[in-house]
Amino acid sequence: TVLDVIAFTLNAESITSSDKTSFEFFASRFISEYDWIFYVTPSGVDIEDNSVRTTDSSYRNQIDQTIKYLCSTNLDKIKNFGIISGSNEDRIKQIKSYLNL
Repeated sequence: TVLDVIAFTLNAESITSSDKTSFEFFASRFISEYDWIFYVTPSGVDIEDNSVRTTDSSYRNQIDQTIKYLCSTNLDKIKNFGIISGSNEDRIKQIKSYLNL
């Protein structure tokens, strides 16, 4: 979601502080356009080396903390919010439940 993109931008070392602030301001304007925003906890899921994402657990935790912060500070803009956790099967069931599927 847009919150993930903001979180990764805010934690990028190659982006200036002023650009981060500008991007967060701009991107956060789109939060209300989403019908649902789900926070998907990384707890219980092993970091997978897929040659695309980093396997650094500290970085993963940093991103997760940023996403949780963004969720809490933007709740007034979020139409529908859900928390997803557990195994992949559990996560699918939870999403289906939230969406009444």
